[in-house]
Amino acid sequence: MLVSTVFFAFTISIENQRTIEGKVSNDNTQTPITTEIILTRQGQTQHIKSTAKGWYSITLPADKAYAVKIYHKEYKKYINAIFLEEKTTSESFKYDITLTPGK
Repeated sequence: MLVSTVFFAFTISIENQRTIEGKVSNDNTQTPITTEIILTRQGQTQHIKSTAKGWYSITLPADKAYAVKIYHKEYKKYINAIFLEEKTTSESFKYDITLTPGK
């Protein structure tokens, strides 16, 4: 009985995960930007970095809200909130970010 309970809890944990992926680019030129992306939820923070082509991807618990922040010296700060819904398909949650040049 204990083994099946542990397996069931593990299954729920996997099902409640969802991948966020997208591209970070310049709002004016659409050029990709390499930068650090900060995702925060209830005091817990995840840091990821976009690639040279601006792409990023991270898997997080679903059915939760997150603050998305980017502080880049050549762009205005970016702060937004997203809600990562539970997945109804195998698709990732697409979230592209455009940064505005300036300070």
